[in-house]
Amino acid sequence: MELSNDQIKALKGKGYILNKDDVHFSCRIVTPSGRLKAGEAKKITEISEKYGQGDIYLTQRMQIEIPGLKYEDLDQVTKELADAGLAVGGTGNRVRPITSCKGTLCRFGLFDTFELTAKLNERFYQGHYHEILPAKLRISITGCPHNCSVTHMACIGLMGKKTDQVAIILGGMDGNEQSTGQELRGLYTVDQAMEIMEKIISYYREHSLPGERLGKMVSRIGFAAVEEAVIG
Repeated sequence: MELSNDQIKALKGKGYILNKDDVHFSCRIVTPSGRLKAGEAKKITEISEKYGQGDIYLTQRMQIEIPGLKYEDLDQVTKELADAGLAVGGTGNRVRPITSCKGTLCRFGLFDTFELTAKLNERFYQGHYHEILPAKLRISITGCPHNCSVTHMACIGLMGKKTDQVAIILGGMDGNEQSTGQELRGLYTVDQAMEIMEKIISYYREHSLPGERLGKMVSRIGFAAVEEAVIG
């Protein structure tokens, strides 16, 4: 079955990415903090063997992809994953699933990164998922200044600096073009940081140009002006 470009684009927005062979698709499964329960991992393996080619890939941002899926099986794959409590998505011009380190378990972690990732995913990924932005927006959190999640390369980054206090990093960018984000002045509680992140996303939506990454917008407007707008 030959699909139109609009159909392929719509499928990508749902988390199904066309493979290089222009026939099969990869299913991107959202795994907050890169964590899976044993039963979830078994279900992913089962679906890979049943509908795919028996392969499972980890993305750079700790999501899981099952390649080699046929178009006619995608609806059933979505249903079976949903029945197991797993969601497909994480692509397109929107807030992407949040990436974090294992600071909850790591002895260097200054706050519970797993708990925060769950809150951020609910509020910003799930809460904003149907809101199309000018470009993708990536959020990354790290539990300490070791910065294992490379927060300075995310559109918005949170870094643990003191126990239960985080720095907010703004304007990083990866991809074909890269830029290093800068820290907003001050340290914040997690609740304060989430409110500022909401302001950042609203500012980005209102002041960016079509197709413009947040880092590009910050560079165009100026870091100091954006900082003043989101924290005063």
